[in-house]
Amino acid sequence: MFWGTLAYPKAAYRHAGIALGDLGLEYRRGVWWRKTTIIPRSRVQHTDVSQGPVMRRFGLGKLVIHTAGTRNAVVEIPGLALDEAQRIRDRLLDRVHPPREGDQPAETPPAPPDAPEADGV
Repeated sequence: MFWGTLAYPKAAYRHAGIALGDLGLEYRRGVWWRKTTIIPRSRVQHTDVSQGPVMRRFGLGKLVIHTAGTRNAVVEIPGLALDEAQRIRDRLLDRVHPPREGDQPAETPPAPPDAPEADGV
């Protein structure tokens, strides 16, 4: 009983790891049976960061990476700090879909060319 409630989560945390490089993401996990998943950036289709109520309470998030292909096309990485999950998501997508010349940030849409300037109205 002790192993399942206290020792196993600590061991699982100790044996989990993420490495993000120029070519992609490597995700390692497992206490008894170790598993390594490598996701090349070229295979990333889109990513999600989600939180349930318990994760939100502790500032955690789950990074979900959708890849091209059918086998293991979705990789979920739970228990990340929310800002870390968002940072990894942004870094993965920046390399996959770099901004094109002339793209405007989403927060500031381009003004129409014939729009009058605001004079403090």
